[in-house]
Order: sequence, then C-alpha cells, then structure tokens
Amino acid sequence: MYVRGEELGVIRVRENEYVICGDNCWQLEYVKPEQIKGIVTEYCRRGKWHSVDFIPYKVYVHLWVDLLWIKRPVFYVRDKIKRIKRKLKR
Repeated sequence: MYVRGEELGVIRVRENEYVICGDNCWQLEYVKPEQIKGIVTEYCRRGKWHSVDFIPYKVYVHLWVDLLWIKRPVFYVRDKIKRIKRKLKR
C-alpha cells in the first residue's frame, strides 16, 4: 500500500504530543507537533486511490487502535522470533 504523506496510528492526543503506533509496530512512540511532516489524506491500494474517509479504511484504523492491547504482545513475540532466526543464520 502506498500512502501520500505519513501514516500514523494516533492512539492518544496529549497537550504537547501525540502517542502513536504504526501498522507494523508494537512500540508506542511520542511525537511532538513540530515533528509531523504530513498528514495522510489518501492512499493507493491495488492501483486505486482512496480517501481516508473511505469506510473500509476507517474500520481498519479503528481495529488496529482498538485492538492495540492484542497487537502489541503478538508483534513483540513476532519480532523476537525474527531476531532469534537472524542470529541463528549467522
């Protein structure tokens, strides 16, 4: 999927920062407003451009944010397994 701008999974908005977690990440990041380079307004999937107001995209975003408590441990374990595999290949 190609995205125009930066794709951020905003978890929480605080007074001086945003708490985010990207699609393929398990760690939370803390971003100050001055660090933001762009905002996603549309994305391209399978050659077709969609607005972020596209209902399936909104569902996708909500699932990732609402199920973060499941996503984080699953992705953590996935990343640990990848790291072990890389070390064993050396």
